Amino acid sequence: MIKLWLDNISERKRTIYGLLLTAILVTLPCYCLGLVLLSTAPDPVGLQFPTATPFMWTPSPTVTPPPTATVTPFALPDTPTPTGTLPPTPTQYFPTPVPRDTATFTPEPTPTFTATGTPTITPTPANSPPPYAWATEFHAFTL
Repeated sequence: MIKLWLDNISERKRTIYGLLLTAILVTLPCYCLGLVLLSTAPDPVGLQFPTATPFMWTPSPTVTPPPTATVTPFALPDTPTPTGTLPPTPTQYFPTPVPRDTATFTPEPTPTFTATGTPTITPTPANSPPPYAWATEFHAFTL
């Protein structure tokens, strides 16, 4: 019967029920220990509270008369007196923005090209090997 009930509950509710049941079962030993300690506690013999003595009112032989109320006459003025007016509300203060130091672009010197002498073409002798002929021999060994 409980298995059918647990199967029909969503996983989230099942987790919440499990956590609540665990909290109840974990606190039960604390309640049992408290009941045992209360039942085995000694009687509070030394903790007797004093009994209250009844209040006995005895009238005093002399009676003082009650204070009498005195009325101070108050006259309304014929014309109302003007009250001071409040000063105007100060305007809202908006501070002016202070310019901050900003980065400025400083151009770097650009390289300038100067004209140099133009190379001259020297004719090669007819029986000389072609230029870079030695590089073709070692090309197979490079990685």
